[in-house]
Amino acid sequence: MSVYLVQHITNNSTTANQILSFYFTLQNKYYSKCINCWVDSNKNSVFFLLKALNKKTIKKLYHSSLNITPYKVTLVNNNLAYALINSQRKNTNTINHKNENITVIIKKQNNLIPEFNNDIYSIIKNRIICYNAQVLVEEKKYMLLDFPSLKNAENFLNSIYFQINEEDLIKKNHLITVIVKKAKNDCKSLLKLIPFIHDNKPIYLSQKQEKFLQLLFITLEKSYDNTDLNLTQLCKMMMMSKTKLYRNCKAYTGKSLNELLKNFRLNKALKKIKENNNSISQISIETGFSSNSYFSNCFKKKFGVSPSTLLKTNGIMLKN
Repeated sequence: MSVYLVQHITNNSTTANQILSFYFTLQNKYYSKCINCWVDSNKNSVFFLLKALNKKTIKKLYHSSLNITPYKVTLVNNNLAYALINSQRKNTNTINHKNENITVIIKKQNNLIPEFNNDIYSIIKNRIICYNAQVLVEEKKYMLLDFPSLKNAENFLNSIYFQINEEDLIKKNHLITVIVKKAKNDCKSLLKLIPFIHDNKPIYLSQKQEKFLQLLFITLEKSYDNTDLNLTQLCKMMMMSKTKLYRNCKAYTGKSLNELLKNFRLNKALKKIKENNNSISQISIETGFSSNSYFSNCFKKKFGVSPSTLLKTNGIMLKN
């Protein structure tokens, strides 16, 4: 069986996503015939390396596809095939950190069932090599990826969302994605920003924005348990005017400061319920809520279940 290099011309990201989706469909059906695929942004192309008897066999694979046809099919010998695979792996593992240095956080939005399911995990993993990404941290609940350019990161995320929408997985797998430009901090520290992010669209953080959110996180971490905490106190602690603080919060996260504080407290409450050490009223006080009923209503609205129900089941739903 021969090896063929198949080139597809892509005019936009949607076309590239369709071609990638087609490749992964082929991979599911003919795993042994699909060697590799990658995106070459400079050539506006998506390349496949496929095993086949001849070019006719390659073309037959495209009969079931909609509006996808190969631009060029080239027979390659084993040495060239190996060189192409090796070159692609080198590009993936050797990231040029002197360029844009883009870090992407991917995390499930559902805090009660935070792990990726197999469908989403496969979609993410299959696309990593295609967009020259390097895995920095890989856990059941989140992934940190490094990209050589912003374009690669954006195309990678667009490809993921395209596949999720196409397979109707979006309702079951709300993802949080954060793009951080030129991050200077330890990559794991970026996870502290997750409570501030809630959208199903990529969030872009510049170095200045990241610094602001890190400061906000530290401030809330020190004072969230204070039931009398107010905007004036937060402004004083952050040495910032009310107008600037409100504007930055809204611009960087899409949420008001009150929303951020409430979500921060609820995430802390969720952690305490998981530990199952105290009563609901005690947890409510410890996380800065002055009213038990208000706390319970907010908690149920955010997580879809009351805190007392979780506590009674001894945190079984939350165990890893």
